[in-house]
Amino acid sequence: MNLSYTLSEIPGDELFDKFKYMIIAEYDGRIENEVSDTESSYCDIIIGDIKVTLHQNIYTGIEIFMSEEIKPNISQVNLLASLYIYLKYSNPNFYTRVVFKNGNTKEIIYLNNLILNIKKSVAELTLRYFKEASDPEIKRDHCSLCDKIFSKNNGQATWNSLKYSICSDCADEFIFNDHYLKKLEQLPAFIESIEKEKIIVENTCACTESNYNHENFVITSVGIDQTGGRYGEVSLQQCKICQRNWLHYFYESASISKSGRWYRTIISDKNATEIDPEKAITLLEKSNWYLYGGSYYSGIIRRSKGKIYL
Repeated sequence: MNLSYTLSEIPGDELFDKFKYMIIAEYDGRIENEVSDTESSYCDIIIGDIKVTLHQNIYTGIEIFMSEEIKPNISQVNLLASLYIYLKYSNPNFYTRVVFKNGNTKEIIYLNNLILNIKKSVAELTLRYFKEASDPEIKRDHCSLCDKIFSKNNGQATWNSLKYSICSDCADEFIFNDHYLKKLEQLPAFIESIEKEKIIVENTCACTESNYNHENFVITSVGIDQTGGRYGEVSLQQCKICQRNWLHYFYESASISKSGRWYRTIISDKNATEIDPEKAITLLEKSNWYLYGGSYYSGIIRRSKGKIYL
């Protein structure tokens, strides 16, 4: 059985090499074999105990696939889905979000990884109704995927595990659907360039870029945000080059692996002298934009704005 995805309908050696080295860097892959001729290129890459093939043809473009004589197992299917979304939608000049029916948006690479994590533990999901407010199985008041707020009035059906709560619509479209990628890519795209978002500020400095080195900041601890027992670490970071002040927030759950996440945004000199750790999240949410990243987001650094869920 051949399971494959098209990454680009337009071939290009530079793009092919970019995909190859992204796989090696992000998924700890190693090249097993490479073959090329005047019309095509193949690169077999080993990730753990799974082999994937990156293929380029001058007539059909670039695709990624794995060929098995039998039906691929769930680990292979999930890995290829993760690679496909990561490679296709990674772009340093754009951040790609999809829009749910309720108007909420989410970054597509992060969303896909979240869906795959939930699918791995799908047997742990149980059906509950949000009106059962005392039910310990219901961990959140919103959907982990679309961020829809659950209503107690209509007893909305939700699927719950120790880590996630999912509305019935998202469960049907993304969790219990073997062809969820089609549904994911059918969501309306919300793609904004950095310039259109007006996040390149006057007198642009490298500190506004996502990959700016933390060593170029003077870092001052502000305190701990103990709201809801989350113990988020709040700090003020001043760029050594342009002297801008950045509010930085870091949160991590000691009991959950890969839960570390950070958020940072530019703040005024006045706000920098009056930072209250308990109000740091509010400042971030009210800002025109913020950068975010960390292991929770699979190491991806993006720009966003609005509500932050911890």
